[in-house]
Amino acid sequence: MMTNKPEYIIVELAIAKLGAVSALLNYNLKGEPLQHSLQVAGAKLLVFDDDLAEVVQPVLQAYAASKGGGRGGEGRESKSKRAKEKDAPPAAGGAVPALFVGAGNAPLKKWAISMTTEETAQPEIVPEYADLGNQSQNEPMSLVYTSGTTGLPKAAVVKHSRVFLMSMSFARQFAVKHSDKIYCTLPLYHSAGGNIGLGIMVNRGCTLALRSKFSASNFFKDVHETGATVTQYIGELCRYLLSTPPGPYDRKHKLRLAFGNGLRPDVWPKFVSRFNIQEIGEFYGATEGNIVFFNYWGRGEPSGAIGKGGFFNRIILGWTIVKFDPIREEPIRDSQGRCIPCADGEAGELLARISMTSEFSGYYKNKEATEKKILREAFGRKNSHWFRSGDLIMVDEQSYIHFVDRIGDTFRWKGENVSTTEVSLALGKVQCLEEVNVVGVEVPGKDGRACLAAVTLGDGQKLDLEAVLSEARAHLPAYAVPVFIRVLEKGTQETTGTFKHMKAKYRTEGIDCGVVKDAMYWLDPTQKGEGYVPYGKEAYTMICSGKAKL
Repeated sequence: MMTNKPEYIIVELAIAKLGAVSALLNYNLKGEPLQHSLQVAGAKLLVFDDDLAEVVQPVLQAYAASKGGGRGGEGRESKSKRAKEKDAPPAAGGAVPALFVGAGNAPLKKWAISMTTEETAQPEIVPEYADLGNQSQNEPMSLVYTSGTTGLPKAAVVKHSRVFLMSMSFARQFAVKHSDKIYCTLPLYHSAGGNIGLGIMVNRGCTLALRSKFSASNFFKDVHETGATVTQYIGELCRYLLSTPPGPYDRKHKLRLAFGNGLRPDVWPKFVSRFNIQEIGEFYGATEGNIVFFNYWGRGEPSGAIGKGGFFNRIILGWTIVKFDPIREEPIRDSQGRCIPCADGEAGELLARISMTSEFSGYYKNKEATEKKILREAFGRKNSHWFRSGDLIMVDEQSYIHFVDRIGDTFRWKGENVSTTEVSLALGKVQCLEEVNVVGVEVPGKDGRACLAAVTLGDGQKLDLEAVLSEARAHLPAYAVPVFIRVLEKGTQETTGTFKHMKAKYRTEGIDCGVVKDAMYWLDPTQKGEGYVPYGKEAYTMICSGKAKL
């Protein structure tokens, strides 16, 4: 649980070399989601930054209590480690040991402490050399967490072979060479930075230049000073860079290639023109997915697409796009139970065949979530399994593939996945609220969707906006805190026959004051520290004009 720094990579690679498994935690997590992530992994050691100590300490104590006073954790261990642990003293108080990574260049031994006692080094365990070469490429290397409709992080299993093959594919596809320097400001707990960026560094032997956290104002200054020739991006990052005032380093750099995903078609030409980017490597993929598309712009491919796939490409790679029911949120089947392929220009859910060469490893210790991503007998063939991407994709008449939207209860905001269920659970702790329905709403001129909570008050209750904001900030990452609160009249929350909240209406109406008649509140960025304030036509005008920088 660390920001980007060399120690992160050193520790992750060392753990991989030992044959153990790294669970890569989002450093924005706190409280229940963090404890849940530790429990899912069965963590035996937590490596974290010193500035996260206040967040980590209470969670470690709760985690230790949940393990019944034992060191806990499940997973594969080397023979030498198991043997040595018989003679090793237990962690103080039965808590999970913590490797405390501080600033500066202090020796690693001084960083090892127990969070439940005074600062004392953990016993040093050195595996036998024979154990270091026994890992299989098909064994897990790391757990990468992804938000989903369950409301709590799910851990996708990433094998050694996947990291190697993916990084090799990206390096070859985008012609990354040994002499390149890659500037990475994406968090290493995400696959883009922690698997692809790190993997290319190892695979090609090139240089990886890290920044702890993204800074729009320092981005191209860093690129200039490091001599970077390649950088990674997500779509929102490019828009943030365009929103900065012109600077002396905008074109004063050696950058030739930017690769990533989510670069919007309207942002693409502005980005490459202002910053003189010669090549764009846009790709599509998911941490747990079994399909990836590439679009190497600058080598003849069009902007805005995520790849190209004609008839033979679909057959060889084993993917298709099928008609999708947005109400039931599942593929549509015909009278014979077969999914219906989409025509060119028609958006549908992307499916990828699961096979020996295109496997889906699933989510660690979460059979229910794993099963939801598998579609069986999509086209009538028995024992045929398909991976559900959860994304709406469209192929045009020239066979270029385009991303359309995400499916379900997860939406993107500020480059992160926001789970509506997780937000609902947090706001459910507010006493005055009886029902909470969370959706992502489009904001004019912004990427992704902002969090809107449509709430119903309990009998005799008054809306306590301070309590709403307090609970949200206490239990959610900053990007998941609702930007908008919509107050509904009692009895107007629409539900399905199984009592699930209907979301389409609130997504569609969004934040347009000409459509929404209910009272609304918002976190006005121009009124820092004021909390939620009334939302109306003036606020909507500010947002549409770009004056309110959400």
